Amino acid sequence: MPAHNLIYNLKDNTTSTECYFEIETNLKIGQLNEIETIKEYKTVFQRSVNLRMRSDVKVGTCLSGGMDSSAVAAFASPFYQNNGAQQFTAIHAQTTESKFDESDKARIVSQHCNLNLHIIQPTEKDFQDALDEVIFTQEEPFGSPSVYLQYFVLKKARELKCLVMLDGQGGDETLLGYEKYYPAYIIAQKGFLNKWRAYLKSSENSTLSRKKLLSYFFYFTRYKIRLNHLKRRACCIKPEFLDNYQSPEIKKLSSAYLDIDELQRFEIGVLPLPELLRYEDKNSMRHGIETRLPFLDYQVLQTALSINHNFKIHNGWTKYVLRKTVQNLLPESIVWRKNKFGFNAPEKSWLDQLDSQINDEIRRSDILKKFIIMDELNLQKTDLRTKWRLFNLARWQTIFHVKTN
Repeated sequence: MPAHNLIYNLKDNTTSTECYFEIETNLKIGQLNEIETIKEYKTVFQRSVNLRMRSDVKVGTCLSGGMDSSAVAAFASPFYQNNGAQQFTAIHAQTTESKFDESDKARIVSQHCNLNLHIIQPTEKDFQDALDEVIFTQEEPFGSPSVYLQYFVLKKARELKCLVMLDGQGGDETLLGYEKYYPAYIIAQKGFLNKWRAYLKSSENSTLSRKKLLSYFFYFTRYKIRLNHLKRRACCIKPEFLDNYQSPEIKKLSSAYLDIDELQRFEIGVLPLPELLRYEDKNSMRHGIETRLPFLDYQVLQTALSINHNFKIHNGWTKYVLRKTVQNLLPESIVWRKNKFGFNAPEKSWLDQLDSQINDEIRRSDILKKFIIMDELNLQKTDLRTKWRLFNLARWQTIFHVKTN
């Protein structure tokens, strides 16, 4: 587990685990008003960014165009230039699928913050050439081709000799940035009228319709609904594995929605943040890059978790305290945007070109045959994300010569 040591006793060959750090919250921070809260958060975040600029090699940053990476760039760029350096380097991965393209946002941030922006656009061939390399680098199956985008960004950083790269990882988990957090925020409101107002404002200041938000409420807070949905998506798994399957993690996560503080601790310490950090750590080390994450500085983390949750989501605005922190440093179109894309790879164009190889790999995989009813698997109707996961598992087996009993 995060913040734990595994101790091996050489004398008697026994092991034990020991927690060396626990997140502590400050009740005084939770009692601050809005202005005081913003000032407190800005102070610790500025300190965190400045600390991570210390280096005897070139420092740069990953820039998606979203709020978190833009905030890091907005604080880092003036500090970098005030210390005698030239323009601060930023790298953006542009997707070829227009609906997920955030390159225009990255350019706006770059111009506003005087960045030396490098935009890469990995092609289908780039993906194909790096296919096995990234699976080998990650060492275990992973659920989305977006891991490749990060790989290409860090590869570019190496080419530019940016051996230290800042990143916005952790901003969403520490400041309630995902729309999936709305149900917990609504539940945390006191009284029916406040809950109703939070529900309306959450829909108004996000991309979620009221109907969609209501479906989020039932899906994320009801363990059985979520588990049954996942089982329906995995209907080709053999009954002996699927029928009695339970997920302790999803059960804990669903119950955590009743306590917004517990939910944040789960997302930071169990799922999904440790998984995302593992992907980044392996991608960065493959290229000899040190990534540094200002949002996950322990003081920033503890401050964020201490803040009144009504300043993390306020009137339906996610990451409200961060928006207010950077509203004088970034353009309004960046600070108050409602849509959030995440780090989306052009899955359709990338996977379509490998369709024949993907289908063949899935069909001949021994490990998939062990768990999947192949006769019921219609790969032409399988959604792209599921298809990728099947292929990724099969390809992982091939690359690492995994044997099945």
